[in-house]
Formats: sequence, C-alpha cells, structure tokens
Amino acid sequence: MDHISGLVALATAPGATLMVIPAITAGYIHLVNLSPCPAPPEDHTPGAPSTHHPPRVAPTQPRKDHILAHESALATISVTPSGRMVATTSEAGTLVRIWDVVKGQHSHEFRRGIDRAHIYGVAFRPDEKECCAWSDKGTVHVFSLDKV
Repeated sequence: MDHISGLVALATAPGATLMVIPAITAGYIHLVNLSPCPAPPEDHTPGAPSTHHPPRVAPTQPRKDHILAHESALATISVTPSGRMVATTSEAGTLVRIWDVVKGQHSHEFRRGIDRAHIYGVAFRPDEKECCAWSDKGTVHVFSLDKV
C-alpha cells in the first residue's frame, strides 16, 4: 500500500453525514456514514440575538462502502455539501470521476488533459451543478454536472 496522508473529505451541509477516505487498496475510496450531529439548541434568553440555522439535509446513506475509483493511487477526494456526490482524481492527473453515492455508481467522467499532471483539488459549486479542478499546469477546468 502506498502511504497516503491528508486525504479526507466531509459533506458540510447541516445534517450531512458522509466522510470519504482512501481505502486500504490503492485506487479505492471508503465511504463512511457518520452519526448525525444534533441541531444546536435555540437560545430563548430575552434579548439574545436570533440565530438562523440553514435547513438540514437528509443524511446520505451510501449504497456501497467501497468504490474502485481509479486504477492508480488517489490524488484528491472531494464531496458535495449534501454528500450525494464524490469527486476523485488519481496520480495520473488526467481524469476527474464523479460518483453518485446514493445510487452507488459512477455518474460522470471528465478529462482534464492527456498529459500527466498533479491535480491539486476538485471543488463543487454549492448548488452541486458544476465542479472545477485545478492542476500544476496552471489551468482550471469547469465541468457541468447536469445530465445531458
């Protein structure tokens, strides 16, 4: 097993419960369904500032707990805020793969280029309609996640 350090991705929406880490076998991701955190208590003290909490999303229950994402070692892992989709890249740096966690299947594949690159990261828009990847080639690639 290659030594992987620092790869972890968490769904960040209130109520989201997905954490994704590399699995023991190179190229695989491990989907971990965490226990939901309780909502913060309301402060009903007279004069206390009102607190606005964004709506909570339904916890995402991954269909699988392991996915073979790439044939080579992982370079990045990203998760949508809701935890419904996961993006992965490998050390080859040519493909960005998107996984539908709820369905447990591959949903999109985007080519960053044909030559090797070090992809620094993948980020999703908050509405989860696009993602972008950036690399040591000095480029940023934006991909639509809408189904055609």
